[in-house]
Amino acid sequence: MLLFTFLMLISNTIVADPENMLRKINKYLELINTKRHCDFKPAENAKVCTNASASHKIPSSEDYKWESFDANSSYKFGETKYQWFAFQGDISPPENYDPKIHSLYFNFHVTRNFLVRPWDDDTPAGPEGRIWLNGKPYAAIDEFHHGASLNEVGHVEVRVFTSRCKAAPELASFGITLVHRKTESLYHRIRFLLSVIKELPEKSKERAQFIKILDGTVRKLDIRDLNYPIKLHPIRQHDKNASAFYKSVDGALEHLLSTMNELPKPTESDPAISVIGYSHIDTCWLWPYDITRFKSANTATSMLRLLDMPPSDFEGKEAKWRFLATTAQHYKWLKEDSPEVFERIKEAIKNGRWNADGASWVEPDTSLPSGESLVRQIVMGTRYFNKELGSKQTVMFLPDCFGFSANLPQILKKAGLDSFVTSKISWCEYTKFPYSTFVWRGIDGSDVLTHFITTPSAWSYQTATYTGVSTAYEMIGTLKQYKQRDLLPTSALHTSGNGDGGGGITEEMVWNLNLMADLPRIPEVPRLIFPTLEELFIPIREKQNELPIWDDELYLEYHRGTLTSQEEVKRQNRQLEAHLHNCEWLCVILSSVFHVNISKYQQELDDTWEDTMLFHFHDAIPGSSVNEANVDIIKRGRPRLTRLRELEKELTGLITPHIRTPTKENAQIVFNTLSHTRKIQGQVLKASGWSVKEDSAAIVEDDVETTTYERTLDENYVVHKLKEPFISGYLAPCASSKVLINEQEKKVTTPFFEILFAENGTIKSAKDIKTGREFFSHPGNQLELYEDRPINWPAWDIQLYHKEMQLPSPKFIGFVFKNDSVELKYEIERVGDGPAETTTINQTLTFSENEPIIDFKTVVNWTQHDKLLKVAFPTTIRSRSARFGIQFGHIQRPTHKNTKRDMARFEANGRWADLSESSSGVSLCSDVKAGFDVHEGIIRLSLLKAPMQTDQWADFGIRKFAYRLILHNGGFEESKVQALADEMVTPVILANYSQPTTPIDSSNSIPCDAQFVEVSDNGIVLETLKPAYDGVDGFIARFYEATGGWRSCNVKFPLLDASKWETKVVDLMEKEVENSRNLQLVEGPQLSVNLEFGAFELLTVLFTRKP
Repeated sequence: MLLFTFLMLISNTIVADPENMLRKINKYLELINTKRHCDFKPAENAKVCTNASASHKIPSSEDYKWESFDANSSYKFGETKYQWFAFQGDISPPENYDPKIHSLYFNFHVTRNFLVRPWDDDTPAGPEGRIWLNGKPYAAIDEFHHGASLNEVGHVEVRVFTSRCKAAPELASFGITLVHRKTESLYHRIRFLLSVIKELPEKSKERAQFIKILDGTVRKLDIRDLNYPIKLHPIRQHDKNASAFYKSVDGALEHLLSTMNELPKPTESDPAISVIGYSHIDTCWLWPYDITRFKSANTATSMLRLLDMPPSDFEGKEAKWRFLATTAQHYKWLKEDSPEVFERIKEAIKNGRWNADGASWVEPDTSLPSGESLVRQIVMGTRYFNKELGSKQTVMFLPDCFGFSANLPQILKKAGLDSFVTSKISWCEYTKFPYSTFVWRGIDGSDVLTHFITTPSAWSYQTATYTGVSTAYEMIGTLKQYKQRDLLPTSALHTSGNGDGGGGITEEMVWNLNLMADLPRIPEVPRLIFPTLEELFIPIREKQNELPIWDDELYLEYHRGTLTSQEEVKRQNRQLEAHLHNCEWLCVILSSVFHVNISKYQQELDDTWEDTMLFHFHDAIPGSSVNEANVDIIKRGRPRLTRLRELEKELTGLITPHIRTPTKENAQIVFNTLSHTRKIQGQVLKASGWSVKEDSAAIVEDDVETTTYERTLDENYVVHKLKEPFISGYLAPCASSKVLINEQEKKVTTPFFEILFAENGTIKSAKDIKTGREFFSHPGNQLELYEDRPINWPAWDIQLYHKEMQLPSPKFIGFVFKNDSVELKYEIERVGDGPAETTTINQTLTFSENEPIIDFKTVVNWTQHDKLLKVAFPTTIRSRSARFGIQFGHIQRPTHKNTKRDMARFEANGRWADLSESSSGVSLCSDVKAGFDVHEGIIRLSLLKAPMQTDQWADFGIRKFAYRLILHNGGFEESKVQALADEMVTPVILANYSQPTTPIDSSNSIPCDAQFVEVSDNGIVLETLKPAYDGVDGFIARFYEATGGWRSCNVKFPLLDASKWETKVVDLMEKEVENSRNLQLVEGPQLSVNLEFGAFELLTVLFTRKP
């Protein structure tokens, strides 16, 4: 031994091969790694249950049948699919355990032997589960966690979900691993310092220092009897217990620590990055909602343990990282499923280690939900955080979303949020976003502070990731990529934790954070700070006047196909939103006019809103989830939708007995819940009012059933048939003397235009009756078919090159001219003689005597795959920009391709699109579809995709949708596109009326042809009437200015006595806005106010009944 020590002292002065010094150190690291773990003791009394259930309870509390097995060898699960197993056993340290030398690690390592390829509809999700130690939730099992460090031993239980696909997992180890503390420390310190060296410039002084320090460290190790990767045969082992190596570790670690500690430490004036622990848990995606409940509970359990167990090297001086968990829905599930974990979270919040923030109910898509849906996401999420967790919300945290509505800043600001965090815009396909931190200005002029996560991603098409794993590359790169680093030297944000499917921070990542925080001062290498979300924005707020301003939407140059994929999911959402709107409108009338206690209805509607918001998750409504999740959405939504329709009947049944009708016979009452006058064939419905249905108003339900295909566990499918009417008002075609349909000339004449059909079914001419203007440059209603072959993500993406891959258009089969409509029939020509049915397209075109519109009600038997169906209307309109409807307003986008950013928006979201000159224009809207391409005078709308990933049954079968063409005289303001689009997605309410058997009390009755609300200006839209929150005896009226200019209007409630009501402007949280200039009371017997709006301003007014 003395000779060995002498030779080491001599060799430490020799550098024979400087070129390979780092490779040599890495070789040492491999050897050190083999000796981190000294011993392993399998669990005793090991048992397994092979048919456990999907439960959040500790397995021993269930009535399970247990089988004993030997934990000394691996346990083979056999071939599994969507199965749950449970394990239990007793764990104790090996006999040679010395707490001064060793730490304990519970090892439960399940190998992921999937029997399918990834990225088809069988995409793996699992194995994953939870560990209970001595009866308490302790840690998680997932792709990133195969056990947990221990601070106690005893009885352990584990519940494991194997996978949603075919797999043959194997439990490789079940027991306690003995970890050599100093070897573990040495390993992590050398590993991490090597990763830092890799990021430093070649000629860096610090790089040379670190290499020298590591070289001196490893030279002190006695590796004479270590070997890797070939395992030594026992007859070749000289030092069976590696005692010489372990003895040398003390000197090596001491050398490393002492030499590193001699280097100067960073100061508070040095740049830093802000690190926040976070695990992105997709509420659904490659799994349904129920699996997410387990992911949330498992991840929370694991993170709570890690917060309390830093590496022993750093006890008392550990990096005080915090864990952020967003999404109110996940917390609600946690409280229901794992109340003990929920209470521990509340305690961690009080202690400042757990950050409950992010504001929203789920992390939603912001393009497809309605404006009111986005309001409820934030309001109901914020209310939950405040009430259940005592956490004030100021930041919306939405890292993974497929573009952001240009009106989101106003919605955030009026909900009391001034800050927004994301990372997705860094993924852009053609351009690079110019800022990392900036002021985002919405369409009304509202500003919110916006901050991008800048952690570099390993995926080539991403610039940044929200699922950082806290490597040196990521943490150093977070600062390098941060564009505002000179202005804000401590604000670059790194979110640390595995995500998408949960998991969060690992023990290695905790080591990395502590080691990074302990580094000496190195140029370009940031120190770490650990703020909450709220604290992150303190320095940003201080510098907000120096930040650049982005005055536009945040358009993502990817995932454009999510505007079209999974039609049934999108259609159900529109229906839920519409019927929620109607039911709340009826509740307000019952409460305000008739003093009916509506609390039970309000609670039921709030519960329905929670499910509806659940469907707004950013992989749900966009259509980017697996079949199982998509079917889950439909199955959850159907009962809610059915109940809303029942509730409409129930609520109108309480109102109609109070209506005075001139007829003695039974009748039907039609309710119009929109704030503009609405025409149904020959009948005019007053804005926000009701009247007896006239015979001319044909309101029926069509009987076309759509289909949803559910993939079964045996690789087959089940077909679900859904009988749902078109959303657009249940309106039947209506013959009218003012609409002339000439079959011989293939011509339709309305009071507004003359339509001529070509022999191939397209509209070859559309001329304005008054001006003679031709609206079409080429035939309109052209159905276009394209190959749809995205590079990476079929359900998400549409590539620009699809325009290079146009296929023959659907073949026109023929016309059917009727006195009230024109029917068009098409089919897509077959490629061969396979068993797939021919794709057929049937359209019914209806015309109006009241408005310059054509409705195209379309039913498709869609049997294609990897195809994109669009409709095109080439117009004669010359405009360099087009308007697109978004929540509470609209946005203008260029119709040219002058720049890459212009070109990149080749498919964009819209609730409607309008292309107008000063004198006329063409608008297009749909009940379901939202993907528009408006360029070079052509308006296109994407109708159907057929992606095979991640749901091979996406949109297959009977599809059903409508779109509406508006050919208008005058400019945009004369188009009435907002009102006509709202009618497509807001059905009237039809209620049966029976004459009361006793006279109606005149003091408690209402006229048969009346309005609840009168809004004097059609440019102001009353979007929502809803009961007030928190038991307030009153209601909310939410308005917005729809045209983009200053307006004032009068709002009158003819049925409400002004002397009995108080009025005030409130924010979205229904808190009073002090010194608001938007509202002025109008004297008179009827409740009436004058309102003033800026361009696109969203205004919420609270009306409360006086005591």
